[in-house]
Amino acid sequence: MGISQYTFIKKERRAEWDRIPEQHRQEERLLLWQGDRGNAAAEVILDEKAEDLELIADPVMNEKGNLSEGIEVRAEFQKWISTYTGSNWIPEPRSYRLPEAPKGDKSYSADVIYGSQMEREKLLEKNGRIIQPIWITVSTTQDAKPGLYSTKIRVRTEQGGEQSLKLKIRVLDLKLDQDNEYYLNLWQYPYASAAYYQVEPFGREHLQIMKRQMRPYMEAGGKIGTASIVEEPWYHQTWCDYPSMVRWKRENGKWQFEYGEFDRWTGFLLKEVKVSYIECYSVVPWGNVLRYREDGKEIEKQAEPGSEFWTEAWSAFLQSFVQHLEEKGWFDRMILAMDERPKEEMEAALNLIATFPDRHGNSLKVGGAVVHYNKEMWDRLFTVTPHLSALANEEIPQELFREIVRRRRQEGKLTSIYSMIHDYPGIFSMSDPGEAAWTIWYIESCGADGFLKWAYDAWCKDPLEENVHCYFEAGDMFLVYPGERREKEPDVRVSPRFRMLEEAIHDVRKLCQMKKVPEYEKKAEQLLDSVRCFYGKGKSNGVGTAGFMEADEQIKRELAEEVERLHRAVGILSCRYAVDEEQLMERIRLPKEGRDVVRILKMTEQEYHRWKELFYKKEEKFFEMLAGEQEKEGLLLSLYVRFATDLYKEYVEKEIPDEVYDATFSDFTIWYRHCVKERKKIGLCEEQWLKLHLKMKLFRLGRLQFEPDEGQKVIHVHVPEGESLSREGCEASFAWADRFFGSSYKLYDCESWLLSPALKELLEKESGILQFQNCFEIQSVNLENRQAEERVFGRILEDPEAYPENTSLQKALKNYLSEGKKPGVGYGCRIRKKIF
Repeated sequence: MGISQYTFIKKERRAEWDRIPEQHRQEERLLLWQGDRGNAAAEVILDEKAEDLELIADPVMNEKGNLSEGIEVRAEFQKWISTYTGSNWIPEPRSYRLPEAPKGDKSYSADVIYGSQMEREKLLEKNGRIIQPIWITVSTTQDAKPGLYSTKIRVRTEQGGEQSLKLKIRVLDLKLDQDNEYYLNLWQYPYASAAYYQVEPFGREHLQIMKRQMRPYMEAGGKIGTASIVEEPWYHQTWCDYPSMVRWKRENGKWQFEYGEFDRWTGFLLKEVKVSYIECYSVVPWGNVLRYREDGKEIEKQAEPGSEFWTEAWSAFLQSFVQHLEEKGWFDRMILAMDERPKEEMEAALNLIATFPDRHGNSLKVGGAVVHYNKEMWDRLFTVTPHLSALANEEIPQELFREIVRRRRQEGKLTSIYSMIHDYPGIFSMSDPGEAAWTIWYIESCGADGFLKWAYDAWCKDPLEENVHCYFEAGDMFLVYPGERREKEPDVRVSPRFRMLEEAIHDVRKLCQMKKVPEYEKKAEQLLDSVRCFYGKGKSNGVGTAGFMEADEQIKRELAEEVERLHRAVGILSCRYAVDEEQLMERIRLPKEGRDVVRILKMTEQEYHRWKELFYKKEEKFFEMLAGEQEKEGLLLSLYVRFATDLYKEYVEKEIPDEVYDATFSDFTIWYRHCVKERKKIGLCEEQWLKLHLKMKLFRLGRLQFEPDEGQKVIHVHVPEGESLSREGCEASFAWADRFFGSSYKLYDCESWLLSPALKELLEKESGILQFQNCFEIQSVNLENRQAEERVFGRILEDPEAYPENTSLQKALKNYLSEGKKPGVGYGCRIRKKIF
């Protein structure tokens, strides 16, 4: 099988089985925190259907070629599955059992991130070509070492054909808090997995499967578990059954309740998944039907909230349930939940629940997905979850909602937002993955505590082949897929939309973490305020009675660009957050007195940006104004430190390692010490020299500094003070520079007293200075330049006899000068090695 094209594509857009991607990119970059996760997408185009495919993610290496620790790269093929392209309105009255799913109007969606092997029978061919999408996920541990890394993602055919893409990964020196306050709530259907794998519900084997199945939910920030306390709380709206985990019985007019499955599932959720709360559905189920066993018979009876039978049955249950939860120590972790129920039914439930407190007089928590805003109702609910449309359409003004959330948060209550069927943007298998990310961003801009969606894993009969629902958009029922039944330890497979949902959650968690620092609170809020609203910009495609809500190509492109913009903005903020003034001063070991000057010399943002604009756009004016300042040394230090912190994001963008950034700006500390010693001022001198660092015209690579000269196409070499010189260290710096700078520069040059031939008479052969000198071919010597005296003695005197003799070099040079000789300054060159 010939590979005709292999390229990265936009992860925000859905792969299409019959359209070749427009963009061709062989390299992708990810910027991550420690304890983070990011994604990339690719496609391989094959000539014909003939062979199996294999994906290989090479080991992750740092810029020095060393193996990374704490970074995992998973490259997996996406599996095409049959999917319905429309949706249908639910008829009234609705049958309890679902009708057959639609047979026609099908397409394919690469909604399953399947694995690194793809057999030929799973490939789809169109007009003699096969388009096979690939999803790449990169995870970092909390102790991953900050730095710049890379790997190759290779695709190989059975006959040995191979191509590769390069993935670059930057890990910032920032740890993503694991104890975060984001509340993700994806409703779980554990009976679906028991039916799929044909195992006993909540038995040992099933819970082992569920442990793997719930891992992505945990890692994405899932904090709410789902449990059923009645048969079919949603009136059997899924292919799979959802029995009650609590068995209801009525014998001789007396109610009894068995909690075996409920206890096993609840214990699992609290211990293994570590959820904060468990929502129990529902005191007010869809259809208001109560199913129970009475005197050996299965009974199904209408139970309207507030009716005599409903009150009798639920009073018995609540009395038993509260006692059971207290015995298990779970009372505070349970939420009696209701989903889109009328106000009157919810009020009846709230009133009844309040009459069954625990032994301390506390009522069970109650929550609900609500259709409309009602202050009295919302005040009584522990969790409130309005639909996205209520905010987007301003039924609930955003400012009012934010104020409600703030007040409820102070009361220890949770407020989320949910999305559902017929939404655009949506989170369906025919949606662009970026729509899931946008949903999280928009909800965060509204100020909510989290996001709710039905459902996580409500699988249909054969989800790895087809994910069609008779009513709802395909994929609405689940965000993750099962493993193959034949696998020894079947593991869950996630969808691209789940990965993008998770990535956006990580982004908003980063914002929340940065907002704890006052300087970043305003920046984060400005970013959230800038989120564009795309809700409602789709229209029905006319397939089915309701259709699939789809936007035109321009809107899709704009939404993808918006998600990219927001993700990139978090990256830029992260760079600034990773290296602020305090962190930079620590990294370059600036003395305490210098740090105090930077802390004290505060200015408004407007003043700072005026100085910064002058420095980068009107340099002469900048130095003219600086010269007129009374404490210019301290001001210069303060400004240059802040300029350098702002510059860190450019280093990240240009993929320059942190080691180079730290070493380059350690020159500030060198010249700070000179300023204190020579001018008796706390601050910086040599502003003209240090401007090169800030304009990215000079970099320190190891022991040496390099200044690329675009005009002459040479790289000037400088030697910072403070460390001894060695041939090995110098050669390592040159080797680094050979890789660091582009091929347009043909040679290195250096003009320095260190290249004076006279030093061979004054120093031992093993001297570090001579080792450096031997790196160059000396071209000329300027005997009139007295730089050697300045650098060796710290000043230039007319009478050589007045120079001190504190070191062997001072003594030798003094004697040399006393004899009337001049060491001068040498100029040398070195040809670059062609390894760019």
